[in-house]
Amino acid sequence: MSLSGFVLHSINAESNDNVAEIVDGVQTITTTLSSDRYQPIIVQKDIPVHWIIKAQAEDINGCNNEIVIPEYNVEKKLNAGDNIIEFIPHESGTFAYSCWMGMIKSKITVVNE
Repeated sequence: MSLSGFVLHSINAESNDNVAEIVDGVQTITTTLSSDRYQPIIVQKDIPVHWIIKAQAEDINGCNNEIVIPEYNVEKKLNAGDNIIEFIPHESGTFAYSCWMGMIKSKITVVNE
């Protein structure tokens, strides 16, 4: 279900969401890769997203080493260091992303403002 973009809501995920900061017409957000989870993010509709995922070599494993975001046709292999994902969200809502196997899941919440 994760690989098709289906979102399962977590009871306490809302308090862990990271909100993008808009500067000069681009929203930037930085998250840190964990070995067993991805962080949820909140971005604004119709503004380009520059997402930096910081990864330590010891936190990258066979499952979490590639992120799949079906809504934006993104498949990003992660390496140690800063990994950049860019997209423009044109619809508000909640969109799933996961590892390439669909085991580690999280969400991108797109708000109007």
